[in-house]
Amino acid sequence: MKFTLLIALAVTFLADPGLAFDKEGKSDLKWYLDCYWRQYLDGEIPSDAVQAGHDMLQRPTYIGQALVYTVAFNQTIYAEVPFNLNPFTETQFLGVGGPIAVQSHIKILCCASEKSVEWVRTTPERIFFDLANRKPVLGGQQLHLEEPIKHDLLIGRTLPSKEQIVGKILMNNADHVIFYYVNGSNTAMLRVSPYEVLVYKA
Repeated sequence: MKFTLLIALAVTFLADPGLAFDKEGKSDLKWYLDCYWRQYLDGEIPSDAVQAGHDMLQRPTYIGQALVYTVAFNQTIYAEVPFNLNPFTETQFLGVGGPIAVQSHIKILCCASEKSVEWVRTTPERIFFDLANRKPVLGGQQLHLEEPIKHDLLIGRTLPSKEQIVGKILMNNADHVIFYYVNGSNTAMLRVSPYEVLVYKA
């Protein structure tokens, strides 16, 4: 029964191309061919992988994505979640109601050219304005089964510091924007501001 549900939900995700936002928070994003997800296997980094940040030792990190099915905040959640992929660690962690370990069925974001994308600095209060008429890279989707509500997840990262970390940006509406990531100590962090969001170059 659970396996059948997961297949149905996966089809639901694939049927929706994603969202972008104008100044009123309206959505209109399509998939773009410049960027795509590859399977992450045996710790190998594809030559076209998007380098997104670095760990405490200044080693490069990337943008991963994994499926998760969990219960958090009294909600059953099924999601494709972008996260900080560190090829120098065996276990990766993504954030849904807390850190969740993932070791398999991981994808890595790649682009035909590094010039296809750029990072835009923003805050929860300004993100709809800063993304007006821009095309954010869709990092995944998060479905709350009880309601049911499906949220598009954008790709965010912390500002440069000792470590620069990728996480998910969940946008319910203009008054409820959350940047959520798991730091190098495997601690879930949220409501960090300012931060950056990955977009296609204009």
